[in-house]
Amino acid sequence: MNADIYREVQEAYGLKSAQFYCLGGYEDNVFVSVEDDVVIKFLDASRHSLERLQQEVDWMQLMDRNGVRVPRSVLSKNDKAIERITGIEPCFYVTVTERIKATASKSFLKDSVLIERWGRTLGKMHAISKQHADWHSSYAPWDYDHCHRNFILTADQDVQSIWISYQDQLKALSKTKDTFGVVHHDLHHDNLLLQNNDLYVLDFGDLRNSWYVYDLAIAVHTALENNRFRQFEEEHSYKLRFTETFLRGYERETLLIEESRALLPFFLKYRLVYSYMYFQHTLTDAKKLEVAQILNDMKNRIVTGETIDS
Repeated sequence: MNADIYREVQEAYGLKSAQFYCLGGYEDNVFVSVEDDVVIKFLDASRHSLERLQQEVDWMQLMDRNGVRVPRSVLSKNDKAIERITGIEPCFYVTVTERIKATASKSFLKDSVLIERWGRTLGKMHAISKQHADWHSSYAPWDYDHCHRNFILTADQDVQSIWISYQDQLKALSKTKDTFGVVHHDLHHDNLLLQNNDLYVLDFGDLRNSWYVYDLAIAVHTALENNRFRQFEEEHSYKLRFTETFLRGYERETLLIEESRALLPFFLKYRLVYSYMYFQHTLTDAKKLEVAQILNDMKNRIVTGETIDS
């Protein structure tokens, strides 16, 4: 990013300032303008399609209309939620949203009230998705990024066969209106913010069709992994407490049928494999060295089939 790109965004959206500060994001592509109180997201146009970005905006608006708090889009001077910044290489798509400021420091990983609210929010999102099944066909399939990123090419030899086995099992799973639809696919604790007791959901960039129970497993898996490495509670007791509390909130909004509930352990194991494959494919060599111990631990658990209950 450079000052020329910032000035183009300032002009396109009529912002007061072109001073942007990096907030983070997986690719360090999320910025804030403090003076304008907005968040700016830059996406390389060679790797992101306008169609998918518009679907993300549309889904966030659907959530917002149905009572799920999300950051609202700030429109450009052209009344667009997405602008393409051209004339500078690489070209970027840009989205601007209102800035949500966290006003509570309680941990979504530890506080039972927040864990239940997290589960209830995901349940509400799935209930909305089920009510809008006519939208599903236009969104990406469950495995689109596996093919797009070609995960298998960067996998270790001893993980490849495990990955292929999971893919075969997933292809055989049933897909019904109660079990399968458009999901967030990344609703971990860092994609939640509490502002004045309102719970906001962030980052809809991984939207796709998938199993609702897998979306649920992603949240549970992230919490269990954090507890594993930060050790704020004994692993088995934490898994029971977190899962029970999360599901209690979830089922206040939508039913998790027995067929799906029985698949939760399977999807928790699968998420570990998916995460390992994703990191191996997307992290730079330097970053892999930084997190080598974590990656080795993940690989060992995948190969041995270790779980918290083992």
